[in-house]
Amino acid sequence: REGIYGKSSLRMVDEEHLEKYFCGQTEKKGSDKLELDDTVKKMVRFGYLNLMEEAFPVGFDIIFCRNVVIYFNLENTIRVVNKFSESLDKNGYLFVGYSESLQFLSEKFQMKDWEGAIFYRKGRKEILPETLSLEEKIDEMSEELSIAELEAEEEKEKEKKKVVRHERVRKLLSESIKSLYLKEYDKVRYFAGQIQEINKDLVDSYYLFAEVYTSQGKFDMAKAELLQALKIDPLFAPVHYLFGSICVEEGDLENAKQKLKKTLYLDNDFVLAQLSLASVFKKEKKEEAAIRAYRNALKILSKSSLAGLIAYSGGFNAATLINICRSNIERLKNLER
Repeated sequence: REGIYGKSSLRMVDEEHLEKYFCGQTEKKGSDKLELDDTVKKMVRFGYLNLMEEAFPVGFDIIFCRNVVIYFNLENTIRVVNKFSESLDKNGYLFVGYSESLQFLSEKFQMKDWEGAIFYRKGRKEILPETLSLEEKIDEMSEELSIAELEAEEEKEKEKKKVVRHERVRKLLSESIKSLYLKEYDKVRYFAGQIQEINKDLVDSYYLFAEVYTSQGKFDMAKAELLQALKIDPLFAPVHYLFGSICVEEGDLENAKQKLKKTLYLDNDFVLAQLSLASVFKKEKKEEAAIRAYRNALKILSKSSLAGLIAYSGGFNAATLINICRSNIERLKNLER
């Protein structure tokens, strides 16, 4: 209501908008604070909404719902997302958190991207096959994602000549990955705990705990688990990638670049690290470096089938990520001109 923000919260706002819409520093909150102009504050109405209630307000052009439905079970998530569709006007937009995906959760939104950001526009997408229910489709996709991530890691384990995980651990990992996608975080923690009981020196369990905490926005707790994982295996590329992703969210771009580059040093086919690195370069206004990273990502993606799910992507397939790379390259080329 006061409209007072720390400078770090406004780090992505250009000088023109800062000068136009902010009154400058406010003494009562300290010299590092900026206050929104009263003319803008008077345009804002604050209120409460219980997302579990049946009736939602309507007439929205845009809904931002970041890191909220990650705490809901799958059934409630689907229900809330579909109600968001009812609340939005025609062609309205829904923005969710960076680690959230609506893929396969609702037929009422089309996934879009702009300058590397993923968002959703109201409007029916291609109808799911009639032979499968939505729940069956999600189960099929989560199984495919589980296989993709396990195969990616086991291939690297063979290259490092490490002992292959025994079948019980592999099954627990598979169930954990599926539960992570379905946002059944209690199950993930249970499975990770079971893995630790079998072998506390396996990096996988710490990584799973870190994934849960990251999805819930508990970054300090996630980083503590990642540091523990690095003590066990400093060469486990996904740990460095997840660390880099957290740094991006926190605005620590220098550390993010270090972590993402380390990921690619350990696994030069880790496409999500290339995409994240491209995004960091874009934030830094380094268009040439960003284009190079997107092109590197395209080279990696060309090795995958278009419909194949990409490990650690949260459910995106190669075709979607290829389109994101190409559209961003074109935009960046236009900026260079």
